[in-house]
Amino acid sequence: MLSIIDSSRRALVNEIGFKIFEELVSSTISDPDSINKKKLRDIIESTCEYISILERVDEKLELDTDELPEAFNIARRTLRYFNLYEKGSILDVSPFFSGCGIVSDCYGDVLVGDTLYEIKSGEREFRISDLKQLLIYITLNFSMRNTNISNVAILNPRLGIFVKITIKEFLELSSGKSTIDTFNELINFFDNTDDFR
Repeated sequence: MLSIIDSSRRALVNEIGFKIFEELVSSTISDPDSINKKKLRDIIESTCEYISILERVDEKLELDTDELPEAFNIARRTLRYFNLYEKGSILDVSPFFSGCGIVSDCYGDVLVGDTLYEIKSGEREFRISDLKQLLIYITLNFSMRNTNISNVAILNPRLGIFVKITIKEFLELSSGKSTIDTFNELINFFDNTDDFR
């Protein structure tokens, strides 16, 4: 996807694109142009405020008019992926994960059937930090005795790339240990605050 916006603004545009995608899913509409204008304004304002806090910006961020089409494009491309590769599946956008030990409650990006997706819309390849984020979510899921997630995936709608792998393969490749051993070690680590001093 070609971009005309400054790279320093991509985090904001990417997050707004994800929030617009979330609205498309919850309203069962397929085009961002169909979103109610007030609802769209609320999405933009709340996301700008959220990114201002994350990036510790003193003034409130605002979306430029040339940035909205790019956010729309990210939303469309994300929805198109799920319509193509997960057709007919129910999308749970922002699934909740209960905290464990020092890890607070948090929300993932998209849960589709037994696959947890992380959406990364930057102009970059996937990073180890993306995998660590998924690892935390699936460990929290396991700590709640949930076995509903069997696969993890990362999608970049900007670059048009994705990877999907079973949790078993993911954990064995990354840790060299069994799934149960890896989850138990991580849960013990989360619960033992002495490890963080």
